[in-house]
Amino acid sequence: MKKYVVSSIVVGAIVLYILYQHVQGPSAIALAPSTPASSSSKSTAAASGSQTAPSQSSSSQTTPSAPTSLYKNGTYTGVTANAFYGPMQVAAVIRGGQLASVKVLQYPQSHSYSQMVNGEALPYLKSEAVQAQNANINIVSGATASSQAFMQSLSSALSQATNG
Repeated sequence: MKKYVVSSIVVGAIVLYILYQHVQGPSAIALAPSTPASSSSKSTAAASGSQTAPSQSSSSQTTPSAPTSLYKNGTYTGVTANAFYGPMQVAAVIRGGQLASVKVLQYPQSHSYSQMVNGEALPYLKSEAVQAQNANINIVSGATASSQAFMQSLSSALSQATNG
């Protein structure tokens, strides 16, 4: 009887955790930075407790301007990468020398689990890539293989578009 009660508590805790994660949706997806100097949101710096001190600026100091043209305009198709449950391939759309959007040409979707994971992860990955203007983005926890395949395919597409 004691084993049954303990087993029930453990199973109940697992079910509650899964339900909690499901209810939280995409906002509960944990991020693992892929680079130390990530260009992700301010909440990452605030969460880590690292804040930079305000700089003392003089009137002669100028702010560096962002490059106006990182890439050649056009649509560039990346390599097909293995995302464990199937192939992943993206195309980078370059307008005005900047990464304007990412089109997902193929992704794992043969299983309902793959559809769910990629349905949540791909919009985030596309948004982060456009914000970062490169393929060095955060991996989505729970969609590691898809994230890595996305970055590999996007990196290939962007290397074709590089000015230079």
